[in-house]
Amino acid sequence: MTSFNKTKLGFLVFTTCFLTACGGESLTYESQNEIPSGPGLFSGAEGGYTKSIDLKSNDNQESYQEFQAFNQWKANKEKDPEFQEFLAWQKWKALKKQNK
Repeated sequence: MTSFNKTKLGFLVFTTCFLTACGGESLTYESQNEIPSGPGLFSGAEGGYTKSIDLKSNDNQESYQEFQAFNQWKANKEKDPEFQEFLAWQKWKALKKQNK
């Protein structure tokens, strides 16, 4: 056999093995932009994740009180002199940037 025939034979064997490697199973395409089927990292077999919070614990009560204080501060911040000074500083920075 010549080297050219050996190359043809090698290529033919490789191509045959390559084409039959799948074993006849069809490929089902799943887009990477979609949520994959099956259980997830946190969802488990049910497909959902639920976190329960004990509202009677002291940690949650303190967090809720801090959240309420923050909401109260947020509602009344326009009346705060420090906030007014901050707004004036923002206006000054904008004017300074505009005049460059």
